[in-house]
Amino acid sequence: MIGYLKGTVLFKDDASALIEAGGVGYEVTISAHAADALPPPGGEGELHIHTQVREDDISLFGFATRDERHIFLSLMTVNGVGPRNAMAVVSNLREEDIIQALATANPTPFTKVKGIGKKTAERIVLDLKNKVGKIFFGAPVARSSAAVALAGNLLEVETALLALGYKRPDIHAAIEPLRTRKDAAVEDLLREALRRLTR
Repeated sequence: MIGYLKGTVLFKDDASALIEAGGVGYEVTISAHAADALPPPGGEGELHIHTQVREDDISLFGFATRDERHIFLSLMTVNGVGPRNAMAVVSNLREEDIIQALATANPTPFTKVKGIGKKTAERIVLDLKNKVGKIFFGAPVARSSAAVALAGNLLEVETALLALGYKRPDIHAAIEPLRTRKDAAVEDLLREALRRLTR
């Protein structure tokens, strides 16, 4: 099973990429975040891969981070959510959006994703609130004000850094160590993220 792919980008658009590795071209369905992270054709890129094997088909799904891949796989455990809908969720919602929705048991953000109805959104919240939280906090999601506040603060930091012209993969790398700073103000988180981006 392919879990990671690194090679030359031969083609990419918003939803797919062709990566050459070891003389083989791999067609991959990719998330919007992965599309942003991959270089233009000719450059070397990397993807975290989920390989789906069926009787008549083998499909590769590519993601910018391991966390994004984990969220995708978790979404597919929810009844009624297939690869297309799971990919739509991770492409249209930031990781912080997802954790905040789960922490507050709020299905509304998921309903804004094309193909996700109210009942499916409610099922996602019910099924995943104790799973996806482990990615962010190392423990099941609790409906704590600190967790919600941190998610919101990190979302503000990411938005500010994107406005400053930093690339999302670099921002995520800078923000990742800050996920334990539950009591930090937005200004402090932004200052620390900028320090990591410019060192």
